[in-house]
Amino acid sequence: MKSCNNIAKKIIIMCLALLTFVDVSAEALKHGQNEVAESLPMMFIFNSKGPAISLILYVFVLIYVFYLMKTNAELKIRNSRYSMLAEISNEYFFEYDVKRDVLILSDKIALLIGTERKIRGYGNRLKNHLVDVIHENSSETMELNKMMKENDKSYEIEIPFLDGRKGHFKVINTNLYGKNQKIEYVVGKLVDISEEVAEKNALIRKAQIDGMTGLYNPTSTREKIITMIAKRQADTVDAFILIDVDFFKEINDNYGHYTGDQVLQRLSETIKKTFRKTDVAGRFGGDEFCIYMQNIPSEKFVKSRCRQLNEEISSSVDGMNISLSIGISLVDDKKTFDDIYKEADHALYEAKRNGKNQYAVYEDTTKDKND
Repeated sequence: MKSCNNIAKKIIIMCLALLTFVDVSAEALKHGQNEVAESLPMMFIFNSKGPAISLILYVFVLIYVFYLMKTNAELKIRNSRYSMLAEISNEYFFEYDVKRDVLILSDKIALLIGTERKIRGYGNRLKNHLVDVIHENSSETMELNKMMKENDKSYEIEIPFLDGRKGHFKVINTNLYGKNQKIEYVVGKLVDISEEVAEKNALIRKAQIDGMTGLYNPTSTREKIITMIAKRQADTVDAFILIDVDFFKEINDNYGHYTGDQVLQRLSETIKKTFRKTDVAGRFGGDEFCIYMQNIPSEKFVKSRCRQLNEEISSSVDGMNISLSIGISLVDDKKTFDDIYKEADHALYEAKRNGKNQYAVYEDTTKDKND
């Protein structure tokens, strides 16, 4: 209360300073210039100068309100400027109100992903992700000091655009805590890194692909097949197919390496057309190719694809008839990559010994190779 009275007295002194110099000087001479606020009776001041003081106070209030309005307008302009600059540079702001469970997005990102600016309830991918992060870092699951240490977050998220494209964003946010050290708001920005991710994926893919044929190179082929073997369900059967071009050395020697390369390119195109999109096709080197088929419906299904491949490739390239020798290993037990490669290689050479231009299945070599 004392501090409030002191402030009131100081305001009155300021008001009195704006009154006529003669009136204030007269009172100052009576009571002392430096002790006006302490010695003048409050009732006397208000009785004699009340209307003037009220008017001056009213003017001060108007000036203060105008100042606040001007400040708010300047802040809005400044925020708009920052928002425009951010959106020009592919950055979009957001705010998440934890208590009200509302995510507020900037206009541009809301239009980009085809949603409202204010998102309530569970269902939006970005909002769901933010909520999950908050729950992971809540005081109920982590110690406060650890939570505060990990206050600033940065992670990547995939958000589908309205036009069907997939957008990749880097999310940078920070948590704002209330009195009980619980998160009340999450504020941050989305940085569009879609082009960056596309370029990165293109480089990764380029590193995985054989330049001549467009199939996986030896390293990528091996890695992918090892992964697929590990994922095979106990009640399913996979197939590993090894392919070799018959008389490929003679083709290179008689027709030149350019023609030999055309044969390999034609074979890779035919493999892509013949086998399923889910099958992994690669080139081990030279004229040796392979395919790994997951969850085959039957052994007959694999044989029919191999027969079709040989029929398709047999059309001439520069007047030559191309044929293939093919070895098949069925993956129906706990086998390693080396195991199935050896089995398919064994079957491949069995096919070559039997006259080439055919396939053979490992442990099925006593049967008709083309039944």
